[in-house]
Amino acid sequence: MTKVEIANQVAEKTGITQVAVKVVINEFIKSVKGSLLRGEKVTLREFGTFKYVQGAPRRARNVVEGGWVYVPARKKIKFVPGKEFKKSVWKNVPVK
Repeated sequence: MTKVEIANQVAEKTGITQVAVKVVINEFIKSVKGSLLRGEKVTLREFGTFKYVQGAPRRARNVVEGGWVYVPARKKIKFVPGKEFKKSVWKNVPVK
């Protein structure tokens, strides 16, 4: 599902114009990005939490040259689904 499809669906269900819904979605995304850049975690109750985590440095295999290379530590964005989200989505996900 794309951002446009989400905006269309929300507009249909709420009666708000698609343009207004798109503005709200874009501002929401900007707010989440801004919070993560400041090092804050973003928690949406019953949905989940977005947060930066520090990845550890590690060794990796260089498949071209056949040796080991050092991969430095880096920041990653992690999403941890909330309990309600897990209950409603995971048990209803079709198995392929």
